[in-house]
Amino acid sequence: MKKQLAAVCIGIIALWSCTNETTSDTCGDGVIDIGEDCDGNELGTFGSCSAYGLYGGAVTCSSNCTIDTSGCGDEGSCGDGLVQFVYGEQCDGANLNGYTCIALGYEGGELGCNSDCTFDRGGCVGETLCGDGLVQEGEECDGDDLAGNTCEALGGY
Repeated sequence: MKKQLAAVCIGIIALWSCTNETTSDTCGDGVIDIGEDCDGNELGTFGSCSAYGLYGGAVTCSSNCTIDTSGCGDEGSCGDGLVQFVYGEQCDGANLNGYTCIALGYEGGELGCNSDCTFDRGGCVGETLCGDGLVQEGEECDGDDLAGNTCEALGGY
């Protein structure tokens, strides 16, 4: 009987200690609740385009509390240090993807990378072999010789 009375007392105390306060699970209250990816300006831990493999722009929160990546760029980002051939990059910053002036057919010199991620051959010296109709080391094509490349093989249609 004492155990039952103790249980009833604990139950009554627990009820008295409860309040009528409730948490708001409303989208738009500025708090990321269960089931919401974001809320207002609160974007959580995935508030950047790069978190979604996208570039530039900004992630926003839609009116239904889901992440909106439509403000992000979906194309490669020249300047991120990664050479992305599918976006036409030959190099990216200091990343020359193993190429040198010699690999491009010059006698020597210092190969660089332009701000648009194309090779800066201004530091290369000597004759280039490009234009002789033969694909040689460092050349992707030469004249009509495309070295077996097709638009599809290079990521095009």
